[in-house]
Amino acid sequence: MINIVSGQQFINNKEKFGIEGKVISFNEAMVDGNVIDNIFSDEFLKERCVTHNISINEYEKITVSPLKNINNYSSLNMYFGFDMFCQINLLTLLAYFDQIKFYPEIRIYICDEVNLKVIDTYNTSSHGYYSLFKEIIIKKGEFYALRRIWNSTKFN
Repeated sequence: MINIVSGQQFINNKEKFGIEGKVISFNEAMVDGNVIDNIFSDEFLKERCVTHNISINEYEKITVSPLKNINNYSSLNMYFGFDMFCQINLLTLLAYFDQIKFYPEIRIYICDEVNLKVIDTYNTSSHGYYSLFKEIIIKKGEFYALRRIWNSTKFN
């Protein structure tokens, strides 16, 4: 069993969330910047490094390395907030697991990060999340095309 949390706040307050055992933090901000659908590919890493203004070595150390041996675990607890920031990060991780064909037992804890408590839990599988991820992400070029369409249809 391993616990994956959304950022340092969860690690600093792990007792309040009832987190016990090994903990790794997913330190990303997938709501910012461009996204490549091949998660953690070279192209993905380059895009995310541009977004965060860090080197590939820094990004790998902060974000990728903690997940390096994830497939050694048969079950995961995932602690994420209910805000869009955390939910997109959670989706990215579930999609990554599906992309690499890693299907552990997953228990998700949705947390209130202000009051430092778990507000909901559910079990899931990572099956199908990669195709969902690819369907919902909007690449920068697509965004600009959508914005042009939107701007051209504004009501006068």
